[in-house]
Amino acid sequence: MTKAGKCIIGVAGLLTAIGLMAQYGQGGGFHPGQRPGGARLYNPNTVETLSGEVASVEKIEGMRPGVTSLKIVLKSERQTVAVFLGPSTFLEEAGLQVSAGERLTVTGSRVEVKGEAAILAAELTKGGKSFKLRDDSGRPLWAHKPGSFSGAR
Repeated sequence: MTKAGKCIIGVAGLLTAIGLMAQYGQGGGFHPGQRPGGARLYNPNTVETLSGEVASVEKIEGMRPGVTSLKIVLKSERQTVAVFLGPSTFLEEAGLQVSAGERLTVTGSRVEVKGEAAILAAELTKGGKSFKLRDDSGRPLWAHKPGSFSGAR
């Protein structure tokens, strides 16, 4: 095999490895807010508001080892849907705790995550308090500079 042929095979292998890391995260975790390759999944054109009861709460592994995100399953009159809130530490710092059986309202972008309908939450209202999780464009507030998040309003 020629030197150029070996180089092409090497580059193809490297690109495959990078693609897998982007898709599954370096730690093998899952990040519902991004498509493979890092493109944002949140779409301001698919924003909707749902109210219902929290059927379950689950911490899921994030893209980086040791980082967990909070996923809830919200059951409304019409549907049951997974709602991704954000990193657990961010939510804890904001004073947001969610438990099964609670009623709440979520506003966010309807997306498809691993072949299933889901909501990427931008705002959550619970017990008369609103928690903003993303800015108007859908950018996560945890991605902003530290200290810029005010928590409940």
